[in-house]
Amino acid sequence: MRREKIRLLILPLLLLLLLPGITEAAMTARSIGLGDDFAVLGGFEALYGNPAAVNLDGHKFVLDLSGTGEFWNNILRNDYISEKDKEKLVSIAERNGLILGAEANSGLKLAIGPVLFFAEGRGNGLLRVSGDYAELLLKGNELERIYSLDGSDGAAAFYLDTGLNYSYRLNESQLEAVNEFINNANLQVGSLSFGLSYHFLQGAFIKYKAAGKFGTGFDEEGVVDFIGSDGAVAFYYPGIEEFADLARGHAFDIGVYADINDRYSLGFSVLNIAASLKTDRVREERLDFVYNEEEDEWKLEDTADLEIYNYEENIMSLPLIVKLGGKMEVIEGLDLLANYTITSYRDSIYEKAPTDHRFSLAAEFDRLNFLPLRTGITYSTLESSLAWSAGMGLHLGPLHLDFAFSDLTGLFYRSKGVNAGLNLSLVF
Repeated sequence: MRREKIRLLILPLLLLLLLPGITEAAMTARSIGLGDDFAVLGGFEALYGNPAAVNLDGHKFVLDLSGTGEFWNNILRNDYISEKDKEKLVSIAERNGLILGAEANSGLKLAIGPVLFFAEGRGNGLLRVSGDYAELLLKGNELERIYSLDGSDGAAAFYLDTGLNYSYRLNESQLEAVNEFINNANLQVGSLSFGLSYHFLQGAFIKYKAAGKFGTGFDEEGVVDFIGSDGAVAFYYPGIEEFADLARGHAFDIGVYADINDRYSLGFSVLNIAASLKTDRVREERLDFVYNEEEDEWKLEDTADLEIYNYEENIMSLPLIVKLGGKMEVIEGLDLLANYTITSYRDSIYEKAPTDHRFSLAAEFDRLNFLPLRTGITYSTLESSLAWSAGMGLHLGPLHLDFAFSDLTGLFYRSKGVNAGLNLSLVF
């Protein structure tokens, strides 16, 4: 029985440590250096920010290999946490719980004219642990204190993302018609582009949720023992024995990009429209923690490998992303960028679906064509932190090498995460 009690105590902590490493998403070295996938960022990097701007540079051929990775959380940081800081962090945990994530992307992009083909290993996910357990990590265990797991949930997907993007810039006659139509608003645009991306997704996902109240106290003899109420931890995932068992789905991105004049540009996009992964069946791994009053001890009931058909957990819904951004050319070769992103996590596993509001400001200097420099700052409401990013490129003729790193506040021992990326491209 002692072993079962130990499992009961450490299981939530194992979930906390192991699950974040499997959540994924995608960025490029250029956008990491700027701090975000800006809706006004042109080139193949716009695949993640605005499908209308993918062919903005007008290159006839692009071949790109990329790899990026990130880990972040909303509470813990690489610094000594004072008692005063702990109170602030506990207040964050009370609102949102402890949220952790890890992002990764690697793959290939091939652009020929206005059409871009891509095949990448991607994903998306979010792990959340209740505020009570976040407080336990920050302040340590309190005897006779009951810690609730309610509200602990998460979902992560791992999949191959293949598809294509098409971006179209209006010709002069079409642009003139648009300007005539909006003339009453005293607004004219110098160029206008529209874009659409289609994604075919196939892979797997995992979901988890936990509930119950647990703690440590004293029994009648004064011996430390477990206290609390019944609870459970459950996992849901497809059983992938054959290729046919893979979860599959589709997604669409749409966007619009406009140059107002020679100095100002605007972009708007909606990503992951109708995006989901679906499988015919999922397996349920479940541990129920039940207190047996007659024996005065906890029992673990394992319902592993149950197959569930036509169940709501057979579908993993990817987050919906909406972006709005602007760009200003300060002087030749120096651009200032601003962006606002709303990310809505929509999967049914979330008891309270999280929403992230992300505000980004950045500068890109490419006066020296062979050595572009980038930096940016970003605030995320979900991460509850301000991140500083920087990156650069080495462009030797058609061969482009770009790399970036964030969060540079880690230099001052205040960072809650790390992000890095590398892109190798051939551009004509």
